[in-house]
Amino acid sequence: MINQKRLVECFMELVRIDSVSREERDLADFLIEKLEDLGLEVIVDQAGEKIKANTGNIIAKLKGSIKKTTPIMFAAHMDT
Repeated sequence: MINQKRLVECFMELVRIDSVSREERDLADFLIEKLEDLGLEVIVDQAGEKIKANTGNIIAKLKGSIKKTTPIMFAAHMDT
């Protein structure tokens, strides 16, 4: 069951974080903490250095429990 109150609170936290293009570090830090709290393995790549941004892309992995299953990927922008 989706906890609507928790979902709205998290969304409100996200939109309060300034994250203009190439200055997404504060949002990245927030997301990294949330993802790690959920048990995901998190890395940040070096893409930010190439475009003179203050963070790279966040890549988070959650190992599944069913072998030979098609992986799922979710992608989104951090900048507003």
